[in-house]
This record gives sequence, structure tokens and C-alpha cells, in this order.
Amino acid sequence: MGSRTIFGELSLLFRGKRTATVKTQEACYVIVIPGESFNKFMRQPMLKKLNIIISFYRSLNFMDGLDNNTLLIIASKTSITNLQSNTLVARQDNKSKYLYFIKKGRVKILRNIEIIDHSNKEITVENYKMLFKEPEEFHRKKGMTKYLLLELTELGQYECFGEDSDTVSNFVLTPQDISKKQLPYSVISCQPLECYCIGKSDFYEYISDTTRKQFLKYLRTYPNDKELRRFYFEQTNWQEFRNFFVKDRVSTPSQIKRDPRRMQEIQEEDRFQARKKSEIILPKINKRAQNRQRIMGWNKMKQEAQLEKAGIKGASRNKSMENAYGTSPIEMLAQMANMKRDSNNTSSML
Repeated sequence: MGSRTIFGELSLLFRGKRTATVKTQEACYVIVIPGESFNKFMRQPMLKKLNIIISFYRSLNFMDGLDNNTLLIIASKTSITNLQSNTLVARQDNKSKYLYFIKKGRVKILRNIEIIDHSNKEITVENYKMLFKEPEEFHRKKGMTKYLLLELTELGQYECFGEDSDTVSNFVLTPQDISKKQLPYSVISCQPLECYCIGKSDFYEYISDTTRKQFLKYLRTYPNDKELRRFYFEQTNWQEFRNFFVKDRVSTPSQIKRDPRRMQEIQEEDRFQARKKSEIILPKINKRAQNRQRIMGWNKMKQEAQLEKAGIKGASRNKSMENAYGTSPIEMLAQMANMKRDSNNTSSML
């Protein structure tokens, strides 16, 4: 334990015996709070805090097998940490003494890897495979290496960071040995963060091997430097390799502008597309309707011819005749036909 930590509170909270002995390793300055003052001012807030932390831990699958006393001890050694966005929570290659469980917010997991710098070399088929080679000592001495910061993933609510799966899987390591291991990645908050923080030595001391195996499945696994280096070169250097071999075979915009023939073809294509857009497509003609109109026109012409033969010329006289005789031209033709038929009948009788 270090500064800003509390011990002896569990026996006061639950009125039980002390379960551990505390021994100082160097000169310390501590604040001693009497039991009456603790019960009056600190008991209820601490119980409320413990209940919140315990309910959170119960929501994690790998902690289902822990009994109430173990959960209570782990919760009592857990602190609540609140951080703003873009805050460096943990740095790569530093000793990782704490585990962090995210209650709210998100964090980014970043890895800084070392690669051989090939930016000053011409990429050919022969040396393309050398891009995947791991940096060696003579590369570092000649200044042929550089570092890349890669974003591995993001973590959200109920996820954990501050631990490496390779370390957890080594059951030979003691809780004290685990807390001395270096963290293989950096952690930066990308949203306002609220997380529960507990020391690794305290956490691994109270959980069983079964819970530790379940915790190993719960942790995210990340690729090592060799795999990240291979992924990086497969994704980025292929573009450089392709540009090197294709740049003389594909016309760039600047080369097209210097080619009058190609520019003329582009302009003709643009004019063709413009004419195509301006064309008006007429609807299809209904042949049945067209034939019907043609027949109606013939009937009209036939009627006009009959009117002219009967001495009625021009459509302009139709209305005047109708006004004069009280009948339309068509009715007059019908009457004339009836009169002609009657006269024929009379002559035949005589």
C-alpha cells in the first residue's frame, strides 16, 4: 500500500476482527480516525460505495464464482477513477500495477512498434520481401529503423485494460511478479471515462485459479509486434509497390493535359454526353387511336360531299340553314331521302 490508501475499515464497517496485519517498511505518517467518528461520518458513504462496486463486479461473467466475502474484500480495495477525454491512462513499457474496469466511456489501445525504414530505397521484386524482416541491432546502429504508433482497438463498458493475456496465462508468476510486468500497449481515453481501479497484487491474491482462467478468457488478446509488422507492410507497402510498377502504364491527370489527342477525345465525349442529355424522347404513337381519327376524318369528308351535292356548300352555312329551316343539314338529308322514296312509291302505283 502507498499514500492515499485506507486500511482497517472493514472491521469497523462490519464490526468484525481484523483479518490482516499491517507492517510499515519505512517511516510513515498516518491519520487515525476513532471508531465513533468513523461510524458517524464515513460509515454510510463507504457502504453505499461498496454496494455500487459489488453490483458492478457481479455483472462481470468471470466473477460469478466468487463468494460474498471475497467480493467484499475486492470491492474494498477498489477505487473509482474519473478521467477526461484524451487523457493518457497507461503508457506502454511502464510497469502496470493496476487493473482498470470500465464503468462508463471508451478508451483506445495503441501499440508503438519498431520497423525497418525503407522510405529511401527503391522497391523492386528482389527486395520486396525484405520489408517483412524484423529490425536487428545493426539496423538500429545505422539509424535504419523508425517507430509507428498503431491503433489496435477500442474498449467500452464492462471491459478491462491494464493487463496482458500472456502474463495472466503464466500461473507460475506470483501476484507481486505480475504487478512488475511491463504493459505492452498504451491506453488513451477517447470519451469522459469512469473506471474501477484495483491493484493487481490485491486482485490476484483473492481470486482462485478457476476465476483466473475465466478472467483470461474475458481479456482481449492483441497481436504481437511481428504480426503487427506483417499486417502493416501488407496493407501499406503494397500500395507503394503497385505505384512503382504501374506509374508508367497509367496516365495521370498531368500527363493527360499534355496530350492534345487525349484531351480532344475527352472533349468530344463530353459534347456527346451533353447532346444525349438534351435530346427529347417522344412518346410512342397509339396506332389504334390514329386509325380511329383517320376513319372519323373520312366520314366527315363524306358528309361534306353529300351536303355539297345537295346544294349546301361550306360548313359556315350549316348554322344559318339550321336557323332558317329549324333542322340541321344532316336531318335535311334524311328528309330529302324520305321524300325521294315516297315519290318513287307513288310513281310505281300509277
